[in-house]
Amino acid sequence: QDFEAGEEEGTTLFITDIADLDAVSKALPAQGIKVLSVKLGYKAKNPISMSSLSAEQQEEVQEFLAGLENDDDVQHVYAGLVD
Repeated sequence: QDFEAGEEEGTTLFITDIADLDAVSKALPAQGIKVLSVKLGYKAKNPISMSSLSAEQQEEVQEFLAGLENDDDVQHVYAGLVD
């Protein structure tokens, strides 16, 4: 389990195994921590730096991800890319 600064100022993102999600979401309020939301997400084990890709590869990846995001049947897109 891990944590990092949240996207909004003054928030913290708690990261845990899926099996522990319910227990962690219940334990935090018991410790006086306000939980704003609980959701499943994915964090890449081996992220790839976009700068390590050629310009052609970067464009191909961006077009592919944009195509997925624009598909009405796709709810969430997770990519193991870092800037």
